[in-house]
Amino acid sequence: MLHVRKIIGVCQQLDTYFDVLTVEENLSIIASIKGIPPNDCMQEVSNQIVNLFSASAENLSGGQKRKLSVGLAVLGDPKVLLLDEPTAGMDPCSRHTVWNFLKNRKASGVIVFSTHFMDEADVMADRKAVISQGLLKCLGSSLFLKTKWGIGYRLRYFKLTPFELSLSCL
Repeated sequence: MLHVRKIIGVCQQLDTYFDVLTVEENLSIIASIKGIPPNDCMQEVSNQIVNLFSASAENLSGGQKRKLSVGLAVLGDPKVLLLDEPTAGMDPCSRHTVWNFLKNRKASGVIVFSTHFMDEADVMADRKAVISQGLLKCLGSSLFLKTKWGIGYRLRYFKLTPFELSLSCL
């Protein structure tokens, strides 16, 4: 299990941290659970994502709490990152900061994440999978998906007769 903890980082959809602790204390505890000396990873995370070490986790904004959750997931440079909507609730500037941070880490491992933001998927993912109601609908690169399904929206309209219009209003 110690080996698994070192190679996998997880950021769940719901933020997981200790409210009563500071950001630094949260990072230290998770680093020790992963078997990492706390000072080895905190500098990397603090420079890129979390810079509120002395702040209590319960006093952070929603976006800052997500940044803390992402920071906890990347501790120890795991080879596999599993991120469930890592930028949900973040302002656009923070979202781009996290994107840049994760793009820099992409070369050293695998990142699997879910998102509702298609622009985030375009920026971050080499391959995309679209899942609807638990079923895989399509899988491929941006170019493949755009070639197969097109770009933009499709609009359908129907001209109703006055009679059909009066029936639809009932």
